[in-house]
Order: sequence, then C-alpha cells, then structure tokens
Amino acid sequence: MAEPTFWDNQEKAREVIDESNRLKGWVHPWRELRAKTEELDELAELLAEEADDEYPLVLTTGRRRSTYHTGTQTGRVTGFDLHY
Repeated sequence: MAEPTFWDNQEKAREVIDESNRLKGWVHPWRELRAKTEELDELAELLAEEADDEYPLVLTTGRRRSTYHTGTQTGRVTGFDLHY
C-alpha cells in the first residue's frame, strides 16, 4: 500500500484494502485478549505476594461476609468461610 503506484489500479487497491481490513478485524480481538491475559497474570502475581516488612498490609475490599446480601453468590465460593 505504500508503493507510489498502489492507487493506479483502483479496483485492485480496494481489494487489497478490504483484505487488510478483514485480517485486522480477525487479529484485533486476539491482540486485545492477549493484552488482558497479560494484565491478569500481573494481577495474579501481585495477589500472590505476601505481606512483608516493606509492605506490611494486605489490600482488600474491606467487606466482611456479613455485608454480602444473603450469600447467594459468595456462598458458592469455596474457602470464603475460611477468611471471614
């Protein structure tokens, strides 16, 4: 597409652009998914870290089990009772 003669044949140029757009439409969601999984991997690493002298606190939402409505969702989580 960067060639100076690319637009000389309008029909062929349109076909190339259409194919390029089709391929971009297929590749773009995969790139987004890869970026999200990389972000989740980083978050998982942060969550796995233990409190230490440098960072003595563990960040949470601050909510306790009793603040979750009736447990219709949280009651399904294995191990939730162990922490609260």
